[in-house]
Amino acid sequence: MTTASRAQLDRELAQGKRRRKRQEAILALLFVAPATIITFMFGIWPVIFGFFVSLHQWRARSHSFLGLDQYVRALGNVAYVLAFLLCILFLYGAYNAVRKIVAELDDLGAHGVAVPVVPFAAAALVLAVGTIAFAVGFAAQTSDVLLIGLVLLAAGALIYRWAFRREGGHPVGRLGVDLWQAWLFVILGVGLFLFTLAEITGDSSLPFQIARKLAPTLYLPALEEQMAAAALLGLALAGIWGLRRMLPRLADDYARETLHTVLRVALVALWIVVGVTVIYLISAFQFDQAAASAVGGYGRSDVEAIGQEITGLERSDYRSLYGNLSGPALANTLLMWPQIISVAAGALLMFVAYRVWRGASQRETGLGTSGFVMLAILLAVGGWLFIGELPQAMASGDSEYYGSLLITTAYALGTVPVQLFLGIFLAYLMFYEISIGKSLYRVIYFMPYVAPTVATATVFWIMFSSREYSLANRALALFGIPAQNWLLESKGVFQIIAELVAGSGTQLPSFLVGPSLALVSVILYSIWVFAGYNAVIFLAGLGAIPGELFEAAKVDGAGRWAAFRKIIFPLLSPTTFFLTILGITGTFRAFTHVYVMRQAAARGTADTASVYIFVQFWQFNQWGYASAMAFVLFGIILILTLVQNEASKGRVFYG
Repeated sequence: MTTASRAQLDRELAQGKRRRKRQEAILALLFVAPATIITFMFGIWPVIFGFFVSLHQWRARSHSFLGLDQYVRALGNVAYVLAFLLCILFLYGAYNAVRKIVAELDDLGAHGVAVPVVPFAAAALVLAVGTIAFAVGFAAQTSDVLLIGLVLLAAGALIYRWAFRREGGHPVGRLGVDLWQAWLFVILGVGLFLFTLAEITGDSSLPFQIARKLAPTLYLPALEEQMAAAALLGLALAGIWGLRRMLPRLADDYARETLHTVLRVALVALWIVVGVTVIYLISAFQFDQAAASAVGGYGRSDVEAIGQEITGLERSDYRSLYGNLSGPALANTLLMWPQIISVAAGALLMFVAYRVWRGASQRETGLGTSGFVMLAILLAVGGWLFIGELPQAMASGDSEYYGSLLITTAYALGTVPVQLFLGIFLAYLMFYEISIGKSLYRVIYFMPYVAPTVATATVFWIMFSSREYSLANRALALFGIPAQNWLLESKGVFQIIAELVAGSGTQLPSFLVGPSLALVSVILYSIWVFAGYNAVIFLAGLGAIPGELFEAAKVDGAGRWAAFRKIIFPLLSPTTFFLTILGITGTFRAFTHVYVMRQAAARGTADTASVYIFVQFWQFNQWGYASAMAFVLFGIILILTLVQNEASKGRVFYG
């Protein structure tokens, strides 16, 4: 066989392998296609459409775009802070993707693979823009944007295919995916940043002009100047972070001595920029506060007259566009940017302090005295900025929605720990103490979980009736306690106890009254339902623990408590972690039984966030506002899950 024929045979074999792999991949995609379509239509698409609705004043026949106004209405100025923090999160994701790209390039270069970086980067950029355009066009049902997205996706795929085949099909597929991910995160982060700035500018432009008219003797820096200074501060801090990571990696030789010197000078210059911009922002914020104090006392008619003079609009047109601006609303708008920067800076400083502490805890040397002093300073300044400005930033939001979130938090704190404790206690009794009828006990404990929620909640509604002969009041009568209103009672449970002990004239401080008795009744129902479910799951976890460990513990003289604390509980950590995640997410999403058991006489003290969102959607037809609040609740659940995952690292033993 000649060399040419052998080469031809090798090429045909390689093409056959690639063809077979392609056919296997297509077959696998066809198998998962139905599940993928169902997941998109009933799982992903409702989320995308719900987010689209949250950006609009959604009506049955008209849908006007509002941007972030629904989120600002629910959260106040905190909505802008969260938007900026989300921008930082996107950019951090892009940074991680770039780090993976650099590592893959080094790995491919070590294997002698020549990678066409420019074509791959261009393909990834086109694919990222096409992905966003397609998602926006699909969600907004805009055919032009949808068509542009499809064209860009096809063009990006063709460019990627060309670059892939140009190098003979080298294994660089992951590089293209990471490049697409990096560009996508960059576009999302920068796009959201510019969109949020545009929203703030649009909401604040007219109030700043009115404030200058009402207080002509005071200096009020332009909002655009303050935004530019904050952006310059962020870029300078990012540059300092990048240079501090770059300098130790450069080889300390004579050839790079000049580069070292230039980078050190640039580092000093960036620190100077940081100092100057911080001084400017502090001064600008002082001027903003002075102007807010000056215009806060004006009435709506005075503000409206100046606004009409500036815009040249009639009263009806002015009110339809800008609402009823008054002096306090004007002052709140002037303080919006200082609050955004202060709260965001405080949150970032506390995050940096956490990262410093986490990194030091993983090193053998530790932080040292100076490091702990710096950590304390970061925590103190960050906490002061965050806690000091956060209530003011929240003040312009929906107080009832914030109240429902607090009620949801109290409901979770009163439910999840008790459920877990009772679950593991009952499981331990069934596994080690009961030898007859275990299957029957499993059925009894699991029955409340599988029973219809509406039916069981109705039974509890009857049990906790305010009538004297209700089951709950009869149980209290056995101990000489007078009948309670239970689901009708809006007083805090500790306030009721204080009145029973010290007399009806006793009044506790507002932060000590505790959750309402109506919410406690709902908590008791939730414990009854989920404690048995947790017991059954814990029982399965106990069955997976090897019996030899207990034999060895008994030989060493360990008692029951020592064996439980040193053997059983650590080995049950995966089960405990799973049930904790399930309990927290379940309590924050709780709706059905709360809605069945709630009473108007309780004045909303038992209404969790899900119930409040449903009321806004169903009774007041505020679909966009309800969607915005639902997405905020989704973000809270997601953050709690991520925090719990981070906190469980090193504490969950999987065997």
